[in-house]
Amino acid sequence: MIVEIIGSTSSGKSTIINGLRTSWKTNFPGGSIVCVSGNYYYDFISLPWFLKFAVKHKKICILAGQSILKNVSSPLNRLNLYRNFIKKMGTNELIQTRIKDNDILWDEGPVHAAHNLFVHTNVPPVLSDIDKFAKLVPLPDLIVYLKAPVDEIVSRMGQRGGHARVRKNNKEMRIFCEHAAKMFEYLISIDRIREKTIIVENLKNNRQAAIDETLRVIMGKKATYAG
Repeated sequence: MIVEIIGSTSSGKSTIINGLRTSWKTNFPGGSIVCVSGNYYYDFISLPWFLKFAVKHKKICILAGQSILKNVSSPLNRLNLYRNFIKKMGTNELIQTRIKDNDILWDEGPVHAAHNLFVHTNVPPVLSDIDKFAKLVPLPDLIVYLKAPVDEIVSRMGQRGGHARVRKNNKEMRIFCEHAAKMFEYLISIDRIREKTIIVENLKNNRQAAIDETLRVIMGKKATYAG
């Protein structure tokens, strides 16, 4: 079973992943889980798998390139954003080919690539491009959308030193977070995505409840598969 965690930057995805990993051992003794995150290990191993992915999924690769070229002016940012796209899609191909029979918790997988492609400070999300993306992106068994108030996310982002694509000032961080919230809300409203998605409120004083709710849904899904 593959579970992907999506949400705005600083929405608490890593915290939830770490909490789920701990709870998993308690609720599924003897079971194994693979946690996939955005570390540089996957930069190295994902490229050959991305080439295989690109042969089968040309349209989404073209869409990604066009969106980045249209909305991002910095050559370095363009390169980094497409590198992230390559990593996510290449890793997905690797998982589907080699380790799809494992239980996998994925922090920012293929669905989360929408954040890289459509969330920018200079332009609002282009809904027609999100529609195209939603039709083409490979999906996990379950998507967990972590949702938190924009004010809280902006505060967390500031405490973490901002974001690589945003200057550290409240105005730009707020615009970026508002665009992210708009993009995710629209993305999860599209039928193909909505059918796979649960929404979990990850509030400042409610993180354990968010972990418990996510684990409850995962356990229900696993029981359905086992049945």
